Amino acid sequence: MEEENLTRFTLRLPKILHGLLLQHAEMGGRSLNAEIIARLEASFRGGSKLEDIQAALYTLHDALARSLPIVDSHATEKKAPEPPPQGE
Repeated sequence: MEEENLTRFTLRLPKILHGLLLQHAEMGGRSLNAEIIARLEASFRGGSKLEDIQAALYTLHDALARSLPIVDSHATEKKAPEPPPQGE
């Protein structure tokens, strides 16, 4: 967005809501400001529940895609246990 089209103001939020917004912004790969703007814009669009579910799924997909390399690296560090010896 161009700076001339922006307005700055102070916003007071309950700490719990601020924390939730930060968490969802990080999961979605956005800044807190971008998260708030996206949520406000969506509330004015009056999108259908299907659109809301799709948006949530895309956000979840992106968060999982970013976390899987971390999970995979931990999984390869641990060796699988040896199978028990076969009876003779």
